[in-house]
Amino acid sequence: AAAGSILLVAGQWLGLSIPDYGKIFLFLVLVGFAFFLLQTAVVSWLGLKGVPLFVLVFFFGAPVLSLPPELLPSFSHDWLYSWLPLRFSAEGLRDLFYFRQDLNISSPMWTLGTIGVVAIVVIFLSLLKKHEQPVAKVEASRSM
Repeated sequence: AAAGSILLVAGQWLGLSIPDYGKIFLFLVLVGFAFFLLQTAVVSWLGLKGVPLFVLVFFFGAPVLSLPPELLPSFSHDWLYSWLPLRFSAEGLRDLFYFRQDLNISSPMWTLGTIGVVAIVVIFLSLLKKHEQPVAKVEASRSM
């Protein structure tokens, strides 16, 4: 729903030139699902301690991803851009919008798919992880 509404607003309301609604919709669905899985995996493994990590990634990632990689200073390119998982979505959208490439198993889509598969494995492994309760909570629940 989010991918479709973004395309509707960008293409119809704002009048942007969208080359192929279907391909871009499928790519946005893949991107959204891959990052949903990534966030779920980190939060299920680390708990709420993983949330500040994504706050930092989105805070520092938005300005870096809005520029072409060639225009970034060397520090931003080497230390921020190269470590951002969001860069694969920006590269894939650049390929679809500006270079009119098809949805193929190219570098951005392959990497996003790999991120999703690894995230699913981490989610299942986090289910096997032993969840220990603090002693006070266990004793309080027994006394009731």
